[in-house]
Amino acid sequence: MFIQQLYLYGLICTYMDNQKISSSHLEPFAINVNHCQSVHNPKVGSSILLPATKATLRCCLFYLLLSMFTVYVLYSPTFNKIYTGYSSDIDNRLLSHNEKATKGYTLRYRPWVLTHSEEFVTKAEAIKREKYLKTGDGRKFIWEIIKEKFGSSNS
Repeated sequence: MFIQQLYLYGLICTYMDNQKISSSHLEPFAINVNHCQSVHNPKVGSSILLPATKATLRCCLFYLLLSMFTVYVLYSPTFNKIYTGYSSDIDNRLLSHNEKATKGYTLRYRPWVLTHSEEFVTKAEAIKREKYLKTGDGRKFIWEIIKEKFGSSNS
């Protein structure tokens, strides 16, 4: 995920250099995605959004970085249980697991502690990682983290 952010940042910096844009000329304001244009990068076979105007360049970067998806692992020390999920709003999701929710698996095993999280640019990447963490190897990885942090195991 961090590599993707660096790559995106590099593309935007290259775009700024090619257009002779100084970051001091960019004014932050609310992003309007309609001001961005899709630019295909044949080297990686994907497209990114680049601003159609100089003034929206910085805003597009902020928009892309704010629309990240987080895969998270919760641990209930009281019940020695784990929960794995993903969200585009991790803070609200954690609040839901610990306070707001009125039904479901996580309600029974409160309180939950955020044990591990990873960020992804796309929802598809987050879902793929979440599915892996729910496999036998993924759960083994999670329990190793919990053992290191809490001294607990899944026994």
